[in-house]
Amino acid sequence: MQTYIQEAEENNNQEKIHKVTKILNFLVEISICIENRVADEKVLKSFFQGIVEDYCEKFDELIHSRREGNGHR
Repeated sequence: MQTYIQEAEENNNQEKIHKVTKILNFLVEISICIENRVADEKVLKSFFQGIVEDYCEKFDELIHSRREGNGHR
């Protein structure tokens, strides 16, 4: 079974790839707000924890690839 990312990349579906990139950027922005104490971590966890866990599971392969410096968009 193909993942959302694999399907998007194989079909060169830029719209899907862009959507995933926007989601990951949003999650990075949340973490930056927490690190800089601009937002309360407990409050954000209560709102976003389930969403973040779900996206991390779905996009695990892409996240690891980007952390290793492969496939940056």
